Amino acid sequence: MKLAKKINMILCEDIRPEIGNKTSLMGIYGNNMIVNQVPFILPKICLYVMLTKTTKPIPDFDVTVIIPKTDPIKLNIPEPPNQIVGSDVSLGILISPLKIKSVGNARIEIRFKNEKKPSLIYRFKITVPIKEK
Repeated sequence: MKLAKKINMILCEDIRPEIGNKTSLMGIYGNNMIVNQVPFILPKICLYVMLTKTTKPIPDFDVTVIIPKTDPIKLNIPEPPNQIVGSDVSLGILISPLKIKSVGNARIEIRFKNEKKPSLIYRFKITVPIKEK
């Protein structure tokens, strides 16, 4: 069963609550994360997950961040409060710090309680700028 009618995920540097029940996402990345050099340490990185019209309550979940040549980062996130099935739910996941040792394919996996496989996967590539000769 699908978790929500629509799911969007955005990787960014910061998530900020704003007046008027708004959220600002700062430093949004595309599918490529370009860092100046490797190794490199990002003070923090955030994954913003938007679930439109949920089909069931969102339980506790585990987040695993897999970066090339680095031990996986594992987080446990409690279930969002005050959920109503059929409503929209936004989840802000903070990873701090993010140590990058190599370029290559990376991913953030979200596995909900009692699920054997990840329910959501955000994939991105870590690169460095191409140096001109």
